[in-house]
Amino acid sequence: MRLRHQASPGSVSRANSGTGTVVTQPDTPAANGWPCRQPLSRGAQPPVMIKQEQLPLSRSEIIELLHRFDVMPTSQRVQVAEVIFSKPQHLSAEQVLDKVSAMGHSISRATIYNTLGLFSEKGLVRQVIIDPDRVLYDPHTAPHHHLYNCESGELTDVDASTVEFKTIPELPAGTSLANVDVVFELRQAKSDSGS
Repeated sequence: MRLRHQASPGSVSRANSGTGTVVTQPDTPAANGWPCRQPLSRGAQPPVMIKQEQLPLSRSEIIELLHRFDVMPTSQRVQVAEVIFSKPQHLSAEQVLDKVSAMGHSISRATIYNTLGLFSEKGLVRQVIIDPDRVLYDPHTAPHHHLYNCESGELTDVDASTVEFKTIPELPAGTSLANVDVVFELRQAKSDSGS
């Protein structure tokens, strides 16, 4: 069994202590691209994981990273990557489009979505699926989980080593666990009005 996160996968018993709902999301090439993505082309070095403290990446580092992940560094892909890897952040495709446009570049909405899909498939970014209508792209690909504030929409990284898994569910026949990706959904705590 190979896991992206440095923890034993399974249910999170202590995580539900009044803070919110735990949502585990499958890691598939469409959902995240790592470690389920296709192998790199012949002679390519193994991919690296990007950590928050490595951001921002320079244009030359971005071009090198694209090559390393077997992505042709077209000008539009580099422009999208410059937005994504400019700082630790979680951006929707629409936010990427707005930021690329604000930089004076003209890229179609379809190209933004296709580029983000390619980056996710290749493992350059993590795709965090909050719900079917809210997908965010995370340049931090090292093992971690997320806190999602349902009211503010804020997504915050959580170090994988701070989450402990006790058990895993029985897996369907013929499958093995590829990854565990946890999003802790938070709501504002209700104050006790009787006090």
